[in-house]
Amino acid sequence: MSELFEPTPSFLIVDGHALIYRAYHALTMITDAEGQPAGAFYGFLRILLSVLDQIHPECWLIAFDDPAPTKRRLKYPFYKANRPPMPEDLIPQIDKIRQGVAKLGAPIRQIPGIEADDIIGTISREVSASGQARVLILTGDRDSFQLVDDNVHVLVPNTGRARHASKQEALTEYNPARVKQKMSVAPSQIVDFKALAGDPSDNIPGVKGIGSKTASTLLAQFGDLDHIYLAIDQDNVETLRSSVVAKLINDRENAYISRELAQIDRHVTGLDFSYERCRIANYDKQAVSDFLLHYGFKSLLKYLPADDFDTGLQAALF
Repeated sequence: MSELFEPTPSFLIVDGHALIYRAYHALTMITDAEGQPAGAFYGFLRILLSVLDQIHPECWLIAFDDPAPTKRRLKYPFYKANRPPMPEDLIPQIDKIRQGVAKLGAPIRQIPGIEADDIIGTISREVSASGQARVLILTGDRDSFQLVDDNVHVLVPNTGRARHASKQEALTEYNPARVKQKMSVAPSQIVDFKALAGDPSDNIPGVKGIGSKTASTLLAQFGDLDHIYLAIDQDNVETLRSSVVAKLINDRENAYISRELAQIDRHVTGLDFSYERCRIANYDKQAVSDFLLHYGFKSLLKYLPADDFDTGLQAALF
């Protein structure tokens, strides 16, 4: 991970299920000491603990998706309807992951009807606005790119080469400039980019026939979706091909539906969030060590952060 930040306190927000699936697909052959499939279980904890060891955040929180239908799915049944059910061998690993997270003392937020992205969006906004810490979002997908600004960055683990990579190579940190380089649009334009180009992974339709290159070109010229359609309404689109204009006109409704689906809600209520309760040291290091050893994950012990005992001992000695 490049040093894009000055050394200030950081708050790590983890996109739970995104990280689980990333680990699951990267480590398909791993089993635990009980002989059970453990690619997601081991991979999730390895990524999580190695990130803690690398960035040393002051606080953290893990957001999980809830199995209940989300508000987006209830309004638009096609949203994420293309996703297959959870693999059978992953289901029992979820409970083990949650046990490990609980032993680490990480606060978990999961709300029926609310996606993890919306929880992440809300907490990142609150922490950033408080001025207490920079925000680092650990995730396996690009949905959170729209949240990136000077004080909120996204961390994406490069799990495909993690075994052979250095720490710097195993994690990519996205600031506004890097998001623009990766996506060809600024973080503030990500939602409108998806409104135009769609997002197959979430079954967001976008405008039929508009790809990522055309979407980024339109946003570079007009700024956002509203101004694109304002130019069309005012017949001020002489610089656009007639075929592009026709596609935009024909799929205007889908464009705005897609923007609504892609927009992360940054004002979720009922999160019961407290900065102080999210401090890293609030866990029993020995209990976590025993847990990891039980499943044969001895290699992860070196990544464990200091707990209250370690912190207190260091203060007493120095």
